[in-house]
Amino acid sequence: KLIAAFVLLVFVQSQLRTTFEDYDTNNDGSISEAEVGAYCRTLDTNDDGYVTTTEFSIASGNHVPMDSNPALKAQFDFYDTLDNVDRTKGIINCSTTTPPFFHMLDSDGNGQATRDEFQTEMASIRQSIQDKLVPVGK
Repeated sequence: KLIAAFVLLVFVQSQLRTTFEDYDTNNDGSISEAEVGAYCRTLDTNDDGYVTTTEFSIASGNHVPMDSNPALKAQFDFYDTLDNVDRTKGIINCSTTTPPFFHMLDSDGNGQATRDEFQTEMASIRQSIQDKLVPVGK
């Protein structure tokens, strides 16, 4: 069980690697809310404003059903529950998910998320997702 838990944690970490550069499209060294929204829209392959589990899975480089990949499903569920407006499960609404996600990244509230802020928050998100997958003491 311990080896399986370790393998799952390594897999989760590899699945949740999103680089600062993926978001910082203008290469100015910080991320704006608009850049977070633009990144979300790149995942939305049919341009309907929503990222489905299939679109998310494909964008993550996985071509297996979401239910057979617990790490990817946990990551999707994190974003799916970020907004307090659209309670539709199974989709990520880019317009309502972007603001709360950006505000998590912009920890000092100055309207720009630095690389340090991004890395700190993404590490926290990864840990939160890992904790849900492999509860402490199991």
